[in-house]
This record gives sequence, C-alpha cells and structure tokens, in this order.
Amino acid sequence: MHLEYNQEDFYSDILKYGDLLGQVDISDPHRVGPDGMHFEFPRLVKALREVGFDGYLLSEFRAEPQRNTAQIGLDYIKSLL
Repeated sequence: MHLEYNQEDFYSDILKYGDLLGQVDISDPHRVGPDGMHFEFPRLVKALREVGFDGYLLSEFRAEPQRNTAQIGLDYIKSLL
C-alpha cells in the first residue's frame, strides 16, 4: 500500500490492510524529513498501533537533504511513539 500525503482516508486503509504491512516509509512529501507540517504522522502512528504493526519504519530522502534531516525527522517521529 502506498499512501499519498493527500489521501484522505489512509487511516481506514491501514486498519483494513495493516496485517499486510512489513515496512512504513515515514518521509514527508517530496522526500524530505518528516516534520508534521505536510502529513498527519500522529494519525499514522495511531493507526499503526491499532493494527499491532511491528515492522520497520524507514525514511527515504532526496539526493541532497538539508543538514541534519535524518536526525530532525527521527526526533519528530520518536516524539510520537
């Protein structure tokens, strides 16, 4: 399942297909670090918890990310867990 940042009902999709998830990419649109400004990461984490997700969370960044992108993104996601 691939979620677009403008997909309105991703929460229900995760609840429906969560048993099929093996990994979740937590990058923001355009492959920048997650910051909660462009996608509802708290809602994503809530859905993952509800389905008992225990797979991998990963980030994929564009070729030349801003300095400290990985650390900033990790800190943000950790704050939601």
